[in-house]
Amino acid sequence: MENSTKASAYSDKYCRPVLGLHFLLFLAGCMSGESPEAEPTELELKQAAAQQMFSDFDTMDYTDLGVLPTSGSVSYEGFLSGRLSNTEDGVTDTLIGDLSVNVSFGDSSLISGVASGFLDDNGDALDGAIILSAGELDRAGDPDVDATLTFEGSGELTSISGDVLVFDTDFAGDFLGEEYQGIGGEALAQVAVGGASQSFSGVFAASR
Repeated sequence: MENSTKASAYSDKYCRPVLGLHFLLFLAGCMSGESPEAEPTELELKQAAAQQMFSDFDTMDYTDLGVLPTSGSVSYEGFLSGRLSNTEDGVTDTLIGDLSVNVSFGDSSLISGVASGFLDDNGDALDGAIILSAGELDRAGDPDVDATLTFEGSGELTSISGDVLVFDTDFAGDFLGEEYQGIGGEALAQVAVGGASQSFSGVFAASR
């Protein structure tokens, strides 16, 4: 993704309440509206779990970067969710998936992991995964001003109707909690579908 795109997305003050609002707006657009008596679907269960995690993260302070390890690794599990920009192409408008992130402090390859188990706005599963890689930690940064953790993700997701979504994703966020219990932030991507490109605007959160 071009640096100018990153700059426009992350140059403003990074703010967790905005992240939470982003996710709540996403949920409002894709909740199925089943009656309270109905058994929750897989999509509704995943949305509810993700919403709870995002709500919990909104109450956490940023991690003091000085307490982060300089060696060893920590694993985080959570969610990636968001919305595609083209709402008139017959392709799903929203996605939510499971996120597994391994942070290797001190290694040249800071981040590894995968986003998988995606469901579309109908609750149908998509095959494939987004593989996480690279990563930078700005130990001298200020999370009150800008994201201090960045990494990349790429891969293909195939819908039940056979549409192939090719993701090129940039993640930007921060560590959360006194003991870096979580990571969270924004995920922006360019997505190629059938030769046409559109954008994906999303959020991620994961806890250890």
